[in-house]
Amino acid sequence: MKAAVHDEPVIAQDGAMRKQVAAFDGLNDALAYPLGDQYQNLSQGMTLECVFRYDGDTAATGEKNLCSNKEAGGFSMSLVGDTLSFMLHTGAYRSATATIDSGRWYHAAGVFDGKQIKLY
Repeated sequence: MKAAVHDEPVIAQDGAMRKQVAAFDGLNDALAYPLGDQYQNLSQGMTLECVFRYDGDTAATGEKNLCSNKEAGGFSMSLVGDTLSFMLHTGAYRSATATIDSGRWYHAAGVFDGKQIKLY
């Protein structure tokens, strides 16, 4: 599945990760995968992995979507302040949270087994 590129995310080599990473402006930059027709399948279970580093001010207000697909259902890994949330909507809304620090790499995994939701 190929991602659609929105606006101008910058893809470059990162020294700490030693691989290509994408940097987003926090406004319009995005990579999007066409997953909307799969929302009904999420109720059986899913795993979302998101590798990220947030360099902004965690005291800033508002939601920052890191890895998400939430148009009329779906899922997201988002930040509000310094709280990372894995959220899933499959007819009912579920979420799990953890605290993060700015400027640090994270490999987060949100897991839903059809009943329980967890964030690792």
